Amino acid sequence: MTEAKTETQAPEAKAAKEPVKKVDIIRGRMPVAMVYAVRFGNLAEASADKQRLFATTVGKIYDIEKGRNFGYVTEDVKFTQEQIDEGIDWIEHHPEFKEQGADKVVKYLKALPIASEEDAAKFEELRKASRGQNTKTKDGETADAGGGNRRKGKTKAEKQEDADAEAAETADSADDLLG
Repeated sequence: MTEAKTETQAPEAKAAKEPVKKVDIIRGRMPVAMVYAVRFGNLAEASADKQRLFATTVGKIYDIEKGRNFGYVTEDVKFTQEQIDEGIDWIEHHPEFKEQGADKVVKYLKALPIASEEDAAKFEELRKASRGQNTKTKDGETADAGGGNRRKGKTKAEKQEDADAEAAETADSADDLLG
């Protein structure tokens, strides 16, 4: 039989744990040159070290390393100067740039070979075929991370405007058929 605890037995006091410091991450889509640095750069060994160095989540690091996303970024890819500059700009937003040694990422990116126009065109075709997303919107703004699954629904007014426009188009084409 097991012993039942009596009221005189005190439960063991739990040791106070220090709170784990949350790593600030850079929001937005990771540029392809940064993905290349994570996957092939060998700038840090452990995933937690890479998380701090690249200011992103361990899950993102793990997915990039395992090829779950950005599959079109292979070891033989070369990037345009614009893509490299996007990566440098992105890492410079690191909340702890100096403390985490992110300057070595900038040096790594600056040392990457520049793609020829032909190489850049091949990579862009491959990226589009893989449905890779750009880091900038059509307006030149930084795109939100997460892809298109976080779009907000239309308001009732917007839905009504769309319905009215569609009804007007239908009416015009019906008049054309009859007239």
